[in-house]
Amino acid sequence: MIAIASNARGGTLPATKTEPTVVENSAMSTSIRNRLPGTIETIVSDKVVSEVVIRTASGNVASIITTGSVKRMNLKEGDNVFAIIKATEVSIEKE
Repeated sequence: MIAIASNARGGTLPATKTEPTVVENSAMSTSIRNRLPGTIETIVSDKVVSEVVIRTASGNVASIITTGSVKRMNLKEGDNVFAIIKATEVSIEKE
């Protein structure tokens, strides 16, 4: 599972910041190349943040975004979405 996270103040948690932007009636363009189509499997929300798990062909992707973003985007289980991943570092560990 890939985990992407951002906190409510725009800072990063264990992974890279991914905060979706909603633009009404406008074509969106982004420089991020890692864009995986998928379907929302689960959404677990609390007052401030939500975990959204997206099923993609590459496996499940978990994103931590603000609960406000979940509400603004009207996200729900079964929605077709894109996991947009921007990472500045990839680490490898071997035991």
